[in-house]
Amino acid sequence: LRLAIRLTTAQPRLRLIIAGRVPPPAVEKFRQEQERSEPTSTAGDTVTSQALQVFTLPEPPLQALLLRALPQSSAAVLLEQLLKRQSQLQGVTPPDPELVDAAAKILGGNPLTLRLAAPVLQAQGKAGLRNLAKLREDVRQKQLISRVVTHLHDKDLDKLLLPGLEV
Repeated sequence: LRLAIRLTTAQPRLRLIIAGRVPPPAVEKFRQEQERSEPTSTAGDTVTSQALQVFTLPEPPLQALLLRALPQSSAAVLLEQLLKRQSQLQGVTPPDPELVDAAAKILGGNPLTLRLAAPVLQAQGKAGLRNLAKLREDVRQKQLISRVVTHLHDKDLDKLLLPGLEV
């Protein structure tokens, strides 16, 4: 983060985008302070929507966009849409709505996890959900992404992608 501050100080027109699964420490600290403090705190600004939280920090000068998990009802709607689309493409009956609701509850509101889990639920139904339910979120995502990577048939890409998930 210090390097980013030095670069933008030296080149004010430069805009850096840093993406990752974990927010920078300054953002995480600010987020935790915001949760504990009153809404009138002057340490920085926060704008929150259902799935996106925007933080503007004065020091270090930083704007962070944090994607939040979807609420369970929105996760169920997304999963239902994904499964309907797959059903239409494959010419099969979509899974039971009860499975969709149970999956949204178990899998949580991470859109990536829902997208990756949809083919498993389509193909394996309740058995697939039971298997996914046994795994922690990070392990679940790695397993689901591994399923995609195995279809790429590129050993070099395998070596790059799977260890990259650990970072």
